[in-house]
Amino acid sequence: MVAKNKVIRYGNQNTMFRKHQETLFKYEAVSNEIARLQKAVNQFEYDMKALEGKYVAEISAEVGVDGKPVFSNEKLRAAELTKRLHSNISYKELYDMHQDTSDQLLDARLNLDVLKRWLYFYEAR
Repeated sequence: MVAKNKVIRYGNQNTMFRKHQETLFKYEAVSNEIARLQKAVNQFEYDMKALEGKYVAEISAEVGVDGKPVFSNEKLRAAELTKRLHSNISYKELYDMHQDTSDQLLDARLNLDVLKRWLYFYEAR
Protein backbone atom coordinates (compact mmCIF):
# COMPACT_ATOMS: atom_id res chain seq x y z
CA MET A 1 0.00 0.00 0.00
CA VAL A 2 2.82 2.44 0.80
CA ALA A 3 4.61 1.72 -2.49
CA LYS A 4 1.42 2.40 -4.42
CA ASN A 5 1.09 5.84 -2.77
CA LYS A 6 4.71 6.66 -3.64
CA VAL A 7 4.12 5.81 -7.30
CA ILE A 8 1.05 8.04 -7.40
CA ARG A 9 2.95 10.86 -5.72
CA TYR A 10 5.89 10.61 -8.12
CA GLY A 11 3.46 10.35 -11.02
CA ASN A 12 1.86 13.62 -9.93
CA GLN A 13 5.29 15.25 -9.74
CA ASN A 14 6.05 14.17 -13.30
CA THR A 15 2.70 15.56 -14.44
CA MET A 16 3.39 18.83 -12.63
CA PHE A 17 6.87 18.99 -14.15
CA ARG A 18 5.46 18.38 -17.62
CA LYS A 19 2.78 21.04 -17.15
CA HIS A 20 5.43 23.46 -15.86
CA GLN A 21 7.55 22.83 -18.97
CA GLU A 22 4.54 23.28 -21.26
CA THR A 23 3.70 26.54 -19.52
CA LEU A 24 7.29 27.76 -19.97
CA PHE A 25 7.11 27.02 -23.70
CA LYS A 26 3.76 28.81 -23.98
CA TYR A 27 5.17 31.74 -22.00
CA GLU A 28 8.08 32.10 -24.42
CA ALA A 29 5.77 31.85 -27.45
CA VAL A 30 3.39 34.47 -26.07
CA SER A 31 6.30 36.77 -25.19
CA ASN A 32 7.54 36.53 -28.79
CA GLU A 33 4.01 37.18 -30.05
CA ILE A 34 3.76 40.28 -27.85
CA ALA A 35 7.03 41.62 -29.26
CA ARG A 36 5.82 41.02 -32.83
CA LEU A 37 2.44 42.65 -32.19
CA GLN A 38 4.03 45.65 -30.46
CA LYS A 39 6.27 46.19 -33.48
CA ALA A 40 3.23 46.06 -35.76
CA VAL A 41 1.29 48.53 -33.59
CA ASN A 42 4.26 50.91 -33.58
CA GLN A 43 4.55 50.68 -37.37
CA PHE A 44 0.83 51.39 -37.84
CA GLU A 45 1.09 54.40 -35.52
CA TYR A 46 4.12 55.67 -37.43
CA ASP A 47 2.34 55.30 -40.79
CA MET A 48 -0.79 57.02 -39.47
CA LYS A 49 1.27 59.92 -38.07
CA ALA A 50 3.05 60.24 -41.42
CA LEU A 51 -0.29 60.61 -43.22
CA GLU A 52 -1.48 63.08 -40.61
CA GLY A 53 1.72 65.10 -41.00
CA LYS A 54 1.32 65.20 -44.76
CA TYR A 55 -2.22 66.54 -44.43
CA VAL A 56 -1.26 69.05 -41.74
CA ALA A 57 1.42 70.44 -44.05
CA GLU A 58 -1.04 70.66 -46.95
CA ILE A 59 -3.70 72.34 -44.82
CA SER A 60 -1.24 74.85 -43.36
CA ALA A 61 0.11 75.73 -46.79
CA GLU A 62 -3.27 76.39 -48.42
CA VAL A 63 -3.93 80.04 -49.17
CA GLY A 64 -6.91 81.73 -50.76
CA VAL A 65 -6.95 84.04 -53.78
CA ASP A 66 -6.32 86.99 -51.47
CA GLY A 67 -3.11 85.40 -50.12
CA LYS A 68 -4.54 84.66 -46.68
CA PRO A 69 -4.62 81.16 -45.18
CA VAL A 70 -7.81 79.26 -46.01
CA PHE A 71 -7.86 77.65 -42.57
CA SER A 72 -6.98 80.58 -40.37
CA ASN A 73 -7.45 79.15 -36.89
CA GLU A 74 -6.65 75.91 -35.10
CA LYS A 75 -10.25 74.67 -34.98
CA LEU A 76 -10.69 75.01 -38.71
CA ARG A 77 -7.39 73.23 -39.37
CA ALA A 78 -8.32 70.39 -36.98
CA ALA A 79 -11.74 70.02 -38.60
CA GLU A 80 -10.23 69.91 -42.08
CA LEU A 81 -7.62 67.38 -40.95
CA THR A 82 -10.34 65.13 -39.52
CA LYS A 83 -12.37 65.47 -42.72
CA ARG A 84 -9.43 64.56 -44.93
CA LEU A 85 -8.34 61.64 -42.77
CA HIS A 86 -11.85 60.19 -42.71
CA SER A 87 -12.06 60.43 -46.48
CA ASN A 88 -8.70 58.69 -47.00
CA ILE A 89 -9.11 54.94 -47.58
CA SER A 90 -5.47 54.19 -46.70
CA TYR A 91 -5.84 55.91 -43.35
CA LYS A 92 -9.05 54.01 -42.61
CA GLU A 93 -7.36 50.70 -43.40
CA LEU A 94 -4.36 51.60 -41.23
CA TYR A 95 -6.66 52.64 -38.41
CA ASP A 96 -8.66 49.38 -38.59
CA MET A 97 -5.48 47.26 -38.70
CA HIS A 98 -4.09 49.28 -35.78
CA GLN A 99 -7.25 48.62 -33.74
CA ASP A 100 -7.26 44.89 -34.55
CA THR A 101 -3.57 44.53 -33.72
CA SER A 102 -3.99 46.51 -30.49
CA ASP A 103 -6.81 44.18 -29.45
CA GLN A 104 -4.63 41.15 -30.22
CA LEU A 105 -1.81 42.72 -28.21
CA LEU A 106 -4.09 43.23 -25.23
CA ASP A 107 -5.28 39.62 -25.43
CA ALA A 108 -1.69 38.38 -25.61
CA ARG A 109 -0.70 40.47 -22.58
CA LEU A 110 -3.63 39.06 -20.60
CA ASN A 111 -2.67 35.55 -21.68
CA LEU A 112 0.90 36.21 -20.55
CA ASP A 113 -0.36 37.34 -17.16
CA VAL A 114 -2.33 34.11 -16.78
CA LEU A 115 0.74 32.09 -17.74
CA LYS A 116 2.83 34.00 -15.17
CA ARG A 117 0.34 33.06 -12.49
CA TRP A 118 0.49 29.40 -13.53
CA LEU A 119 4.28 29.51 -13.41
CA TYR A 120 4.20 30.92 -9.89
CA PHE A 121 1.76 28.15 -8.96
CA TYR A 122 3.99 25.39 -10.40
CA GLU A 123 7.14 26.84 -8.91
CA ALA A 124 5.56 27.15 -5.46
CA ARG A 125 4.89 23.42 -5.36
